[in-house]
Amino acid sequence: MLETRLPKLFGSSTRTRTLLAIALLKDTYVQEIAGILGVSTPTIFKIVEELEAEEIIISRYVGRTRTLALNPRMFGIGDLEKFLEKYAKSTDMEERVSRIRRRPRRRSKAI
Repeated sequence: MLETRLPKLFGSSTRTRTLLAIALLKDTYVQEIAGILGVSTPTIFKIVEELEAEEIIISRYVGRTRTLALNPRMFGIGDLEKFLEKYAKSTDMEERVSRIRRRPRRRSKAI
């Protein structure tokens, strides 16, 4: 599949795609985003650190997994979330996100 070239709305195209993925997935983690975008985990970690320092996203630990979400306390978060969801429609992000399995497989089900 050809990757759509995104403008650098949020600093870089990778940073923009990372924000789109976080907005669409609602609650995600670094490895999941790296897999969706086809980018290395350290690159996503760096972007996440920057976005968290700017208070655009928040992270919390669930067990040993660091989960990410848009910061619900950020001013204008509703508008940002609507913009990101609308903007994602012009990219292949919705399709990429829809391919992610978000629930556990039944124990008896064959792989």
